[in-house]
Amino acid sequence: MVESLSTSDKDDPNKIYCYSVQRNPEKQSGGYGERSPYNDNKARLLRPALYEKFKNEIHVSFKFSANPKKHEEDDTILYNWA
Repeated sequence: MVESLSTSDKDDPNKIYCYSVQRNPEKQSGGYGERSPYNDNKARLLRPALYEKFKNEIHVSFKFSANPKKHEEDDTILYNWA
């Protein structure tokens, strides 16, 4: 499923290891960028519990890596976010 999402979004399908969340940068017009539908769906599929914590934070995106050593547990990601 993630590979199918990645193909349509041109992202690396091997980036399945979530290691962080970040507030999207401020836009020149003001306000912050929004999480892409691809990033939203990928996080919902791969990290459902973490996704639940941020599902209404549309200005926060999930960061994924192809490197399994970068994988972080939800508690670590939440601690680093705070």
